[in-house]
Amino acid sequence: MSIKKQKRTLTDYLTYSASTTQSLSNGLPLDGVITQIDLDVRVTASKAYVGVAEDAIGRLLNVLRIVGPGESAFFSVTDGRMAQWYNHFSNTVTYFDDLTSTGECHALISINFSLNPNDPYDMTCALPANTTDKGKMSSLNLRWTCPAATVMDGGTSPSTISTAYIYVTVHELLNAPSPLFEPRMESNDWAADNTYSDLGKKFNIPTGMFVRRVLILANDNTALSAGTTCGDIRKDDQVTRIGVTLPEEGSRRSLDVTQWEAKREGASANVFYGDQWNEAAGAVSLNAITRASARMGQPIGVYCVDFRRYGDLSINRWGKIAGLDQRNKAPGNLYLAMTIGSYTSGDDVHMLWDEMVPSPGKTL
Repeated sequence: MSIKKQKRTLTDYLTYSASTTQSLSNGLPLDGVITQIDLDVRVTASKAYVGVAEDAIGRLLNVLRIVGPGESAFFSVTDGRMAQWYNHFSNTVTYFDDLTSTGECHALISINFSLNPNDPYDMTCALPANTTDKGKMSSLNLRWTCPAATVMDGGTSPSTISTAYIYVTVHELLNAPSPLFEPRMESNDWAADNTYSDLGKKFNIPTGMFVRRVLILANDNTALSAGTTCGDIRKDDQVTRIGVTLPEEGSRRSLDVTQWEAKREGASANVFYGDQWNEAAGAVSLNAITRASARMGQPIGVYCVDFRRYGDLSINRWGKIAGLDQRNKAPGNLYLAMTIGSYTSGDDVHMLWDEMVPSPGKTL
């Protein structure tokens, strides 16, 4: 039988319930190889938003996971803002409504797993829900841990979330074999403990798989506007330089980029839509705490390192194909290194590792 493309919006959807974890009641479909999942996020507030938090939609997403058998995570973010910015740096289209009225507002976010995010049916890296060579997975689901109802608003009298839903559209290939790679996501957070000069703060780059990208989000422990219900804000004064060092070669630097260079990775300014780079009339500074809308705004405190663009061939044999080949490597063979320019108690740095595992039986 020939491979067939299929795109469908599920009748099953996720419904917001404060501080609970919601799952699709019927799970994700197990009919073929899932290459892309589109999320239509819809939210209605109890009143007009006052002092809307930056990345408001990302804060609403909170913890978002795609889990398979045994709770193995194909996609997992512990801070929904990472999903929002991952979408941006993957070069996939993002759309955000304003959150300035009490009507229903939308955000469209795509999760594309492949090596070619411009093709929603590229199966180089995909979810093998049902394949001609491996059969059907026993389970696959999308889970949303909903935040508190005031998470999107930093005003003095916060509006609350009246209703919120996530509608799911799936792109899949029917009658297809296993993809070359399966996606994996791995998040970790570092509670900043000091300043570090000259790439002095080091983290092990994950081992056991291919590491395609790392997305970094630096949080400043500053109360949002006059309210405190939204959590920390993004700042550029913490992570000021990013590198990859090789301990086995006397800590030689294979990569050394400024924070500004890391903002260009994967996506450029023209990927933003409408006036998402601008604030409303009477705009505040780049490190603005409040927003006139939920749009993404400036990428303050957000950086991406795409390992398919960097690194020498001694550590990056798969280079433009898959990133760093960390299979059969011991922890500590490579370090992600950072210069930390500013530190206050409560600051933290989120890292989202975009990784791929070769499908069993595939020859690379």
